[in-house]
Amino acid sequence: MRPDLADRLHMPVLVPIFPRPDDYELDGYQTSQYLGVGIVKTRVAEYARQDLQLIAMIDDARERLGTIGITMGERVYMIGHSASGMYTSRFALLHPERIQAAAFCSMGWPAAPVARWKGKSLPYPYGIADCKRLFSRDFDLEEFRRVPLFICIGSEDDNSFALPYRTFYDNYQSLMDTWLRESTGYDPTALLRESELLFNSIGANAQFRVYEGEGHMLPDHVYSDIEDFIRSH
Repeated sequence: MRPDLADRLHMPVLVPIFPRPDDYELDGYQTSQYLGVGIVKTRVAEYARQDLQLIAMIDDARERLGTIGITMGERVYMIGHSASGMYTSRFALLHPERIQAAAFCSMGWPAAPVARWKGKSLPYPYGIADCKRLFSRDFDLEEFRRVPLFICIGSEDDNSFALPYRTFYDNYQSLMDTWLRESTGYDPTALLRESELLFNSIGANAQFRVYEGEGHMLPDHVYSDIEDFIRSH
């Protein structure tokens, strides 16, 4: 969230910073900034379960704010763009009970609240097929339906096919990428529309927006729409 947006909304801002390995291959294994499968399977403590690390940060911030007379609830607003959009999408899937509303943009394929789509199994972070095994908790469909979501992409975003790359240990990743690219014609607008159909199929409270002519950045008018969305919730 930009500081000027936080000021206008009169909200305290938490900007989490997670360690990211310098080595490319190690980064591919951990995918720390994307909240990928590596956060579950890694044995390196500082990278592990960064969803739970964020929850601990939120709880700590709420406690600190309380000491200066600012009362905050457990639910938060989350905004993410690109890699942080992936993180926001996946965190909302894993912990909808902690989200008041979330906006994520230019993240490629949003983490889907279904186990299968069009005959294809969708394991995390594509979907929820193996979430119980990975995270030792069932996906809470009813709670997820409650969370307002704003999901957007630019029609000219040549980085929008930043699909959940480098999040698997074998060639399943490339197979999933190929399936999504073939299904959507390697087009960011088609990718978002496919996600919209999927989210609508389970009754998600989600708004989808394609910004014609926009690329991978978030111009002021997109931030204005995000601000309106946050204010409405």
